[in-house]
Amino acid sequence: MSRAGPATRLPFYTFAKLLRCCVTLLDERSRGDPRREERALSKRAEITTAMRDGIRAGRWRPGEQLPTVFEVCKAFGVSTSTAVYGMRDLGDLVDARQGQGYYVADAAMERLQDTRPAIVAEAHTALVTLRDQLDQVIARLAA
Repeated sequence: MSRAGPATRLPFYTFAKLLRCCVTLLDERSRGDPRREERALSKRAEITTAMRDGIRAGRWRPGEQLPTVFEVCKAFGVSTSTAVYGMRDLGDLVDARQGQGYYVADAAMERLQDTRPAIVAEAHTALVTLRDQLDQVIARLAA
């Protein structure tokens, strides 16, 4: 598998802005009211999601350094503490090295791949159960 050279990679702040735009568009579509002030994701969760998705997509490989806290602050327009907590929320996907930053853990890809099918299966089961319950309610209302 060949890796893209540095000239073909988007700067982190551009990647983060694109991701924020996608999240905003999806959020507005899902709620139907673009003027609503509540956001589905807090900034902290948005940072964690962006980093996790970047790791999953191969933007950062195991052993590579993630963007610095300063870069995350600039890209997401958040305080240092929010950026740090967002990075810490990645848990065992990253290794924090004091004075050096955050690095993708060696087993990060395996951890991401192992949990995704289980989450999808659990969500599918929950949706099927919910649909069955709704069908029963609808049948009672129709009778």
